[in-house]
This record gives sequence, structure tokens and C-alpha cells, in this order.
Amino acid sequence: MTPRRATIPPTLRWLGAAWALLSPIAWAGGGELDATTAAIAGEAATIPGVEPGPPPDPRDVDALTGAITAGLRCPVCQGLSVADSTSAAAVTMQRRTRALVEAGYRREDIERYYVERYTEWILLSPTNEGLNKVVWLGPVGAGAVGLLVAASFLRSGARRADAPAAQAHDAPAPAAANPWEAAVLAEVDDD
Repeated sequence: MTPRRATIPPTLRWLGAAWALLSPIAWAGGGELDATTAAIAGEAATIPGVEPGPPPDPRDVDALTGAITAGLRCPVCQGLSVADSTSAAAVTMQRRTRALVEAGYRREDIERYYVERYTEWILLSPTNEGLNKVVWLGPVGAGAVGLLVAASFLRSGARRADAPAAQAHDAPAPAAANPWEAAVLAEVDDD
């Protein structure tokens, strides 16, 4: 008997072909930079509309580039920063960031440049502005609500525990159904 071959739906085959054609890794020849990607990385290191400041000390360029790329998300990887990724897109972004740092652009300018190109998704840590405040204040609010709920349960539990004790002191002792029990209770009450 011949083993049955798995069939791939035409839609998935089409999507796979499209990904292979559009993927930066496919264009880069398996991880190597092609001429187009190298040209993008090597183009004039400028950010339109922003004037660069004085260039940093050459010894600090690597540290500044690493700090900036560690806060940027790789556009083709899942959950990796640009600094941690080896994809062609990440390598291009690393080179571009290095060129911008060497030209004298500040961290804020470089991050704004990438946000304008990729949206705020490119930042690994969201900013504390607009709707993002919900992301930052949501856990604090949830913790406060949790503390209020816990406090109300503890208070109601303390009231329930005190109520039977108060009722026991005010109520008369129940009459014993058993004569022996009545005799023991009478002896205890006499002391």
C-alpha cells in the first residue's frame, strides 16, 4: 500500500509562494545582504526634517547602537529585538542605526524615525502616551480593585465570625435532652 501524501490547500501554497518572494531572507540569499539591502543600509545617514547633533565619541558608538537596537523589535522575527536578531532586516536596521548614531542623531530622533516607518509596534516597550496609558495603568488599577475586593471579603468574614460569638453570650443555655448531659451542664454552670 502506498503511503498517502498530505495535500496542501491552494491558498496555503499561494501564501507560501508569496512569502518566499517577499521575504527579506529570501531576497537576501539565506541571510546574506543583497545589493538592495546593502544600498539601503549604506545610504546617506539622515533623518528628513531633523538636524543631527555633534557626533558621539567613536568609542561610544557601539554602546549607543546596541542600546537603541535593543529597544527595537525585529520586523520579521517573533519576539526578538533588532540587537538579538540575525535576520537580513535586523542587520540592515543595525547598520542604519549605527550610521545615524555616527552622524550625531539622538536616541529619541532615531526611535521616532523608526516609529514613523513601522508605527509604534516597532518599540519593544510602549510609550506612556494616549491609549498606551491603559497598558501602564491597567495593572495598577486591577491591583487596586483586587485589594478592595480582598478587604471587603476580610471585613465581611470578621463580621460573620463576631456575630455568632455575640449571640452565644446573650442567649440562654439550651436545655439538655439527655439527663446525664443536663447534670454535667448544671455542674459547669455552678462553678
